[in-house]
Amino acid sequence: MGRSSFKHNEDAKKRISEAHLGKKFTDTHRNHISESKKGKKSPRKGIKLSEEQKQKMSNAQKGKFTGEKNPMYGVHRYGKDAPMFGKHFSTEAKQKISESNKGKKRTEEQKQKLSDARKGKKRGSYQKCLWITSNGEIVMMDKRNAKVHHPDWVLYEQK
Repeated sequence: MGRSSFKHNEDAKKRISEAHLGKKFTDTHRNHISESKKGKKSPRKGIKLSEEQKQKMSNAQKGKFTGEKNPMYGVHRYGKDAPMFGKHFSTEAKQKISESNKGKKRTEEQKQKLSDARKGKKRGSYQKCLWITSNGEIVMMDKRNAKVHHPDWVLYEQK
């Protein structure tokens, strides 16, 4: 069994990392590693923390990831950069989401927030417009979808 208190210095870590870079494990080796990890519980499993320990850990983390220190600071994840952009849920996935949301009790505050978010927005059919496509055709499509999927189209006439 190895020494748990031993720590490599930064230079040693770098050399070890470079030595392992690009190394491919055989399937048998990968299976061996996988089997050796199975069934082992975390050494911390079942150990309860006191309120004082929890507070100490909480205070240690406070302010570490705020503002520019947050790795997601300044990262834009909407439009084409959004992870789900252009993707659609399958009917099975939609059904699962629907089932999981059925019967959920919403507080009055939650209901009010949902209501406020939907106010002023058209529901159901969207405003239909005529668009000139990049190859010169005139097409009718709702404004929202045309702007998202065809930014190069030019608005010809609103209905």
